[in-house]
Amino acid sequence: MTADRLKILPFRGDPLADQVTVRTQVTRSGGGVVPVDYRLRRTADGWKAFDVVIEGISYVRNYRTDMGAEIAAKGLDEVTQRIETQGLGGAGS
Repeated sequence: MTADRLKILPFRGDPLADQVTVRTQVTRSGGGVVPVDYRLRRTADGWKAFDVVIEGISYVRNYRTDMGAEIAAKGLDEVTQRIETQGLGGAGS
């Protein structure tokens, strides 16, 4: 991604808060603009991103929903074993 395709929007919020959202806009090659927000948490080591929201869709919330469905279908023990052997990819990994 080139700098001319990424626009960081002005910060709105409390800079002393423990969690903030950095709002950006990404311009697609065809000219369309996509809102991409980064949710960050203050840690002892500095700011860490913990979620990305693209066009209003939170990857954390989406992943949590997917994992919840897999746990409901297969049980926590089986899902835990899959994660330990295959990693955090989805049920089809």
